[in-house]
Amino acid sequence: LILFFFCLLLTSCDPVRNITFMNKTSSDVKVKIHLNPEVENYTSNILKSKSNGDSIVFNLKQKNTVKISFGAGVWSDPIIDEFSNSIYNIELDTKDIKTIYKTPESVKKLLKDNKHGFLHKYQVDVDIN
Repeated sequence: LILFFFCLLLTSCDPVRNITFMNKTSSDVKVKIHLNPEVENYTSNILKSKSNGDSIVFNLKQKNTVKISFGAGVWSDPIIDEFSNSIYNIELDTKDIKTIYKTPESVKKLLKDNKHGFLHKYQVDVDIN
C-alpha cells in the first residue's frame, strides 16, 4: 500500500521545467537568447516576458548560474521543438570563445544533450566552459 502511494506521488507531480546556464569559467560570460517575435506559443510568451525587446541577456560572473523556469512539465521532444522554434539563436560569449547555436536543429541538440532528471527529464543544464 505504501509503495502504491509512493508511486502515485512520483507520477502525479510534475516538476518545474528549467534551463540553467552555468558559468564554469574563470571570467565573466554573456548569454544571449535572440527571440523570434513571429512565434506565438506558451514557451515564446514566457521568453518574451523575460526579455528586453528581442532578446534575453544574462551577464554571468565567474562560477555563477542563471535559471529560466517554464512552469510544470518535462522537456519532451515536442516541447524542445517549441522552444527551438521560438528563438533565432543562443550565444555563449566567454573571454576567449564565442559559441553560437544558430539554427533550431543546433538548439534542439543542445537541449537534448543536456536534459536530465530523476524520473522525468525536467532540467536542462548548459555548462559553459
